[in-house]
Amino acid sequence: MNINTIQYYSKTQIGTFSIPNNSYLVTDLGMEYLANGDLKNYLSELNYTGCDKISDHGSKCLKLQTVYWTGCEAITSQGLRAFNGHQTLKTLLMFSCYNFCWEDVESVAQTCSRLEYLGLIKRIKTPMPESHQDFLQIGHHTCLIEWDEGEGVFF
Repeated sequence: MNINTIQYYSKTQIGTFSIPNNSYLVTDLGMEYLANGDLKNYLSELNYTGCDKISDHGSKCLKLQTVYWTGCEAITSQGLRAFNGHQTLKTLLMFSCYNFCWEDVESVAQTCSRLEYLGLIKRIKTPMPESHQDFLQIGHHTCLIEWDEGEGVFF
């Protein structure tokens, strides 16, 4: 998927950008365009499901509410922590992503005051402590967590 395709696609669906499931042609270059271009001021949803060639881009989109990273196995601690302090993020689905630690998840949940839902795989580098099975309670804020046992769930 080249820059012209991404430009066209994103202008026709302002607010939501979905990449065809399991698109092996999508790379970080196209994602950098979205994260650094004018569209970062408009996108509320990014769906990268199954794009295993992308890594840590997208968090610069200022109005994001939902991010689908399911199947994006190159996402790392750095990419996840880039969401720290994000003001609008509500849902982050990372089934099949395992290149980060529980501490990274906590960091994002503690600093994203609107985060309501996380989708995770149990194979992350450092698993969640047993005391926090299905949610994170941070002050008056609760973030629900759905755990996938194995290969991931694709939406």
